[in-house]
Amino acid sequence: MTAKCRLESRWIILLLFCVMGVIGLSFASQAKESRDIPLGPHGAASMEFQQEELNSIMAAVDVTEPPKGLDPVIWEAFVPEDNTMTPERVALGRRLYFDPRLSRDGTVSCATCHDVTRGFTDQRKVSEGIEGQLGRRNAPTTLNVALLQTLFLDGRSPSLEHQARMPIVNAIEMGMLAARNLLGGGRLHDIEKVGTEQGYLERGYLGGDQDQRPDGSL
Repeated sequence: MTAKCRLESRWIILLLFCVMGVIGLSFASQAKESRDIPLGPHGAASMEFQQEELNSIMAAVDVTEPPKGLDPVIWEAFVPEDNTMTPERVALGRRLYFDPRLSRDGTVSCATCHDVTRGFTDQRKVSEGIEGQLGRRNAPTTLNVALLQTLFLDGRSPSLEHQARMPIVNAIEMGMLAARNLLGGGRLHDIEKVGTEQGYLERGYLGGDQDQRPDGSL
């Protein structure tokens, strides 16, 4: 085969790959568009649908053991001694993660901005909180946040437990500015306890929130 023929063959193969890629993207786009996802407040997938999705993508694992493939010593360093993982704690954290009653108007939960169907974020330029208010930054994914040493873009939150309660008292996000006790799971929760319990779930799926201070500022 001459050099010219080899060059032409390479171009033909490259063209075929490009065509196959376009066709694949087209099918993927059509599949996504045809999928009927029920929406809730603020454009997020409904909490019920998200929980079904979570069940389908999360393998049943022993949460008392380090995640597969992760060094047990490293995992132990990231799990606080006073917030060790148990199935009951993860289940409680999950209930709170999807509970919009933690917001002032009952429309925003953690899953509103950290939507399971959107990579545990909301895929928006800036996130939307209670009463349709828009924040100043977007919501990062909650996947793998258990391995972060500080949270928020400015690193002001020293732990997952501390970070998890900040959106609740944020004026824009969930609006519980004077939160002392919150209703969750049929009983009253102290705001600090809620943050601890939220950490159970987010650490459970190893894979966090909008980056404003409680008064809504950066």
